[in-house]
Amino acid sequence: MSEPLFTGKYFAAYAEELSEKKSLLGFVHPSFRFPHKGEIVISKEGLILTNLEEIKFNELSKISLHYDSLYNRFWAGGIVGQYPRLAFLCRGEPLVLEFTKNGTRKRLYLLINWRFFTGFTDNRLVYEVMIQFLNPEVL
Repeated sequence: MSEPLFTGKYFAAYAEELSEKKSLLGFVHPSFRFPHKGEIVISKEGLILTNLEEIKFNELSKISLHYDSLYNRFWAGGIVGQYPRLAFLCRGEPLVLEFTKNGTRKRLYLLINWRFFTGFTDNRLVYEVMIQFLNPEVL
């Protein structure tokens, strides 16, 4: 891949993994629900998730920032002490990538540069970087 446009750290889970992992410890730290973690590198061609996937932009069928039944506002807010994190209110949506790899359709949820005390992520920044190189029908 060409020169990196963005680098950071990620937590990731496929849709099937999120539907199976409902541990209440996921309110404390995403690693209890998101089993994959590593470095993310984004270039003009696509993204590399170390220890997990390399996804070319032409393999993506959809990219979005949204809560759903698998990862909602309450999971994003979590708990620090006895209070929810600020991500309960904003900036906690997962980056959701839908893509096809080797004939298999996949849906991957990402939390990029997740911060412990606020629950905020850099998902919106990564979304803005990625949409520059995607076909409009993917958005």
